[in-house]
Amino acid sequence: MLVLAFVKNDNYKSNENGCAGSNCHNYLPGFIRLKNQENLKLKVLPDFKVKNTAISAELLNDQGQIVDFQETTYQKQFVLNAPRAGRYKVLVGYQMSRLYWDSLTVNVTNSTISIPTSRYGASTFNFFPVHPRIVQDSAVLRFILPHDSEVEILLYTAAGKLVRQIFKGFLGIGMHELGWEAKDDLRHDLPAGKYLCELRSGSKKLVRPVYVKR
Repeated sequence: MLVLAFVKNDNYKSNENGCAGSNCHNYLPGFIRLKNQENLKLKVLPDFKVKNTAISAELLNDQGQIVDFQETTYQKQFVLNAPRAGRYKVLVGYQMSRLYWDSLTVNVTNSTISIPTSRYGASTFNFFPVHPRIVQDSAVLRFILPHDSEVEILLYTAAGKLVRQIFKGFLGIGMHELGWEAKDDLRHDLPAGKYLCELRSGSKKLVRPVYVKR
C-alpha cells in the first residue's frame, strides 16, 4: 500500500507551494510584518484592515520543523513563541475574497528575558482543524503529541466506513504537520462529501471532520 503523505520532521524542508503543494493559496508577498519581542516571542502584524478575517501562521525552524502554530479570526495581531534563539521562517495564510499566503524569515535573538514558553502544555494532545476547510486536491493535518508514540491517522466516511489509512508510524513529542492527497488507498480521488479523520496516539483518539469538494 502506498501512503501518499509526508510529515514535517528534522529531515523535511518546507514546501512553499501552498497547502501540501496543492497551491490552494495565492502567493501575495508584503501583507505581513514581524516584530521581535521579549522572551523569544515574535509578533505577527497583518498589514490589512478587514474584520473577522481568518488568519493562520506557522513558525518553522531552520530545518523546516514546525515549532508553533496560531489560527485566529478576530485578532488583528498575534504572537508566535520560539523555543530558542535562531533563524526561523514564518508562513502566514489568510482568506478574503480568495486565499493568500506570504513567507518571511527572521532572526530571533536572546533578550533580557529569554525563557522558552509554549501555549501548549507538556500534556497537550491536540488535533487542529483540517486545512483547508474545504479540501479539493490535498490537505494539511496538524497535531501535537505529549510524548513519543506510535501514531495512526485514519479516514472514514461520515457513516463510519474505513476509507484509508493516511499515516502510520512512530513520531516524537511536539508539533507535527502532515500533508495528504485527497485520495483513497487505490489512489482514486475521493468523492465529494463529508468524511471523518481520526488521530490515534496510544489509547488517545481525536476526530476532525473533512469536507471534500470536486
